[in-house]
Amino acid sequence: MPKATQEQTYEQTLTSTLIFNVIFAAVVIFIFPALRAILPGVFAPQRHMYRKPTTRSYYLFWFLDVFKQPISVYSTRGNLTTIYIVFQYLILTLYAIMALISVTILIPVYYYGTDTSWNENYLTKWSLLSMAHLEKDSIMLLIPISIIGVFTYFAMFFYEQFTIIYAFFRQRCMKRVIPENYVVLLQNLPADIDTKEKLENVLRHINTGINFIVPIPKQSKKLSKHLEILKKLLQQLKLGQQMMEDFKANEAYRAAILGTLPSTQVVARRIAKQKADKMRLKENRELKKVENVMVKIREQYQHIIKIQVQDNIEIDHLYSVNSIPPNLPEIVIPAFDQLKDFSQTRPETRYPSSKYLRNIQKYHLQYSQQDYQTQAAELDCHPIGRAVFLVCQSQTIAAEKYTTLIAQNSQHPAAMLAPNSKEIVWQNVAKGHRSRKWSYFQYVCWLIVLFIAYLFGQAQLNKQLIYQQQVLYKYFFNRLNFAQCTFGLVQQIISCKFVDNLARFLPTMINSFINAILMALLPQFLKLITRLLKYPSISQANDKLFNLNFMYLIFIVGIIQVAIPNLVNASTGEVNFTFFEEFSVVVLFQNLGKNIINLQFTFITYIISNYFTFPAFSLLNIYYLLSATVYKLGLTNYLDYNVKLRFITFNFPKQLAYISHMLAIGYIFAIVSPITNIIIFATYLMMVTIDRYMILNVRIPDVSADLSAQSNMLVNVIGAIFIGLLFMIFSTCCYFFVQSTLIGYIGIAMCFICLIYALSKKIAIDKSFKRALTELIRGDYDDTIGVKLNPAHIDSIFNDEDNYLSRYDLNNEHQRHQLASEYKLVSRIPSRFKSTSIQVLESDPDDFKQKEVQEQIKIIKGKAKQRIWDKLLAKMYIDLTQLPISVIRYDDVQDGEGERVCRLLSPEHIQTVEFDTNMNRVEQIAFLTNESNIFQVVKEQPQYDFNKSGKKNAMPRNNSFKKPKCNSLSLIMCPDGNAPKLNIDDLRNIAAQYTHPSLQMAIHGEKIINQ
Repeated sequence: MPKATQEQTYEQTLTSTLIFNVIFAAVVIFIFPALRAILPGVFAPQRHMYRKPTTRSYYLFWFLDVFKQPISVYSTRGNLTTIYIVFQYLILTLYAIMALISVTILIPVYYYGTDTSWNENYLTKWSLLSMAHLEKDSIMLLIPISIIGVFTYFAMFFYEQFTIIYAFFRQRCMKRVIPENYVVLLQNLPADIDTKEKLENVLRHINTGINFIVPIPKQSKKLSKHLEILKKLLQQLKLGQQMMEDFKANEAYRAAILGTLPSTQVVARRIAKQKADKMRLKENRELKKVENVMVKIREQYQHIIKIQVQDNIEIDHLYSVNSIPPNLPEIVIPAFDQLKDFSQTRPETRYPSSKYLRNIQKYHLQYSQQDYQTQAAELDCHPIGRAVFLVCQSQTIAAEKYTTLIAQNSQHPAAMLAPNSKEIVWQNVAKGHRSRKWSYFQYVCWLIVLFIAYLFGQAQLNKQLIYQQQVLYKYFFNRLNFAQCTFGLVQQIISCKFVDNLARFLPTMINSFINAILMALLPQFLKLITRLLKYPSISQANDKLFNLNFMYLIFIVGIIQVAIPNLVNASTGEVNFTFFEEFSVVVLFQNLGKNIINLQFTFITYIISNYFTFPAFSLLNIYYLLSATVYKLGLTNYLDYNVKLRFITFNFPKQLAYISHMLAIGYIFAIVSPITNIIIFATYLMMVTIDRYMILNVRIPDVSADLSAQSNMLVNVIGAIFIGLLFMIFSTCCYFFVQSTLIGYIGIAMCFICLIYALSKKIAIDKSFKRALTELIRGDYDDTIGVKLNPAHIDSIFNDEDNYLSRYDLNNEHQRHQLASEYKLVSRIPSRFKSTSIQVLESDPDDFKQKEVQEQIKIIKGKAKQRIWDKLLAKMYIDLTQLPISVIRYDDVQDGEGERVCRLLSPEHIQTVEFDTNMNRVEQIAFLTNESNIFQVVKEQPQYDFNKSGKKNAMPRNNSFKKPKCNSLSLIMCPDGNAPKLNIDDLRNIAAQYTHPSLQMAIHGEKIINQ
């Protein structure tokens, strides 16, 4: 079946496709409350996390509740979630405008146009809604030509607004008083800088403000290997200890049963005694396994301590941190000394060489009275790896260090703000420049192989489906033919029409389903390939994964099909390389101009089948069910099973790649086929609803969603949408190029004007805010005037009764704080209201009664002229220049398990704070949990502190205690609620976080075993 016939099939089945997918999505949405009530652990495992209180109707109309939740609630799922929600609002608003213009202007113009010069027979009325329904030289073409400029203006307006909002948000994230904002990571150190002393010599001119240098150990690969082994052994130890407790409980239970049996029941007592003996035997066997595991753990600790001593690694900062237990006992330390007396290690040779004898005499005289640790301490150098962490005195100093040019080659070393310590891939940090080049070569090769295999495989599948489409159509028609309809004739009976449409739709659905499966598998292959790049942080890998997903999708399902359709022969499924012999710019323009009409229904069906329906499948949490099945079959350790299922996070790279791909494709047909704008608006609304529910109730906050300094995924997303805008301009220009009429030339001129405007606008915006997206602003000026979409909505501070209403206070700046303290009217005056507002009386507000002041406020609001944007966005936004900021951390809970929690930060902890190195620790710093100083604790966990015996003391689950104690590595905070007071001990806490975790485990490993 040729390609034109395939496009006609998609056009004929478009109505059936729409109806089926809408019905399926509606059924899933309305039966979902029942599924969630039956299996809350599958469909709402995170329902206990903080959210705005709702009524019982929330369970039934959950799709409305996700839009009622304020941005502050989404902020408790990570900073990336916060800016993602803002991005959703902006894109929804943009496409609402485009859909409104399409419904009111473009579609009526196209539908009532004429096509006397074309004189085509249209299969359905869907073809009447495209630009092809207008004559080539119709004067009505001037309307869509002008709409090109309107769409371009709105797209660039939202591009500018999101960039400015993101810059404000980015700066607030960089000002957080958290460890990673104080640490600079230097990678790709030159090979000749192999000791700490040489590095200090290189940094001697810029060492002001650097308090700690924490180098990566030279043998980091070995340490990472030992770390992975240690983790597995500790999990085995934990499982064995739990099984021991079960055995002891069963043994006590059997003993109790045996004690209750009378002596006359001899048989029963014998059976009970045999079961107790079997249980005791199992306990002894498990105890032996636990002892063997403990021996292996101690061996790993010895290997780690050996590397520490050999490389003379400085870890004194670990000993002074209160949350980490002190050094190993003195009786344990000699066991790690690997250098024995030389008399014991002398080889049994009859005639030793003179060189050997001289070395023996020299070493014996020098080290006879010293142990190995003392010898290592006296060495003059400290070997280091290919990366180092610099702990700075303030965020400003850290920003200066990583933007300073250290060497002529800016990539040797390469400086950046350090990622979250939990986000670091330690085996990748120590990679050198040469190994990274080899990894990059492998990465490029695998990308090419995957692209060719994916493209060729998809072509082969499509070929088979095209060959079988007519057969499947006839097969389904005969199977569904209950009304004795005749195949191949135009159906007049309603039942026959239904059977015919359904039989045509089912083969199309099979084709779409197979393509959707291929699209779902693509991110998994790309994720494996991305690992070859050996990024030091998860955020960098996620950014690259998003870019790869988007580029593959837009090339395979987009550019190749529209611009170079002859590259892949749809009939044979083969790649036609001879196409490049005749390829030219004119051929490219002609292909685009023709295929933008010939393939409109192919892409519309693709969008509906993939991006509208599959969010409903994700709502059913099929991934969780499949993962649970796979883990259940493949994992024997139920602890691993529970941990892996609990830590399933929201996949931002994949979801944002799908969104960017859908919007880019939609822009291609935005002018020529405006029905696409309406379908994309409805589809994106569906995706937004499902995504918000998954973020709120299903997925846990991911540590990579903390929006560290390495993450710029949303900037790449808005850039991908700009690429879609260029596709719209270019494809529409090619359509007018094919027409070759006077109106067509006007359209080409309009496209060039829009192209120049869009490119110049983007270059100006990127040039203005490029550094603000990656560097910390050292000045104290924030240009808030640039944010036009900002109704100054005030999100109340998590009041259960009213935490999402918008409120305008149009009082003058002088009396704002007085009225706020007296009547709790917290707001700010938008600059556009100042000219229309009435000034409140100059008297002190204390002289007025509350009722009179409220009347004055009503008068002011009544005479203030609010824009349409303010009225539309007031119920959605808070102040977009002051979005809430959070932090994601692993809090230590019982049995050493890490729990991911996300907490909102108070304004006192979003500012530049400098360490006071002269101030000693008065009391242990703690994560701020006082409600007066932090907006909301999302999920309270019992905090712990090590007592003198090495055991953990649990703190009460209460926010009101004044001096809480917790793991001081969680966050730099002070317990009194004022601005953080940071001292030298806090610097040691930061340095401890960026020490290789295997060294941390080895320092207090004996206590873990003893517990």
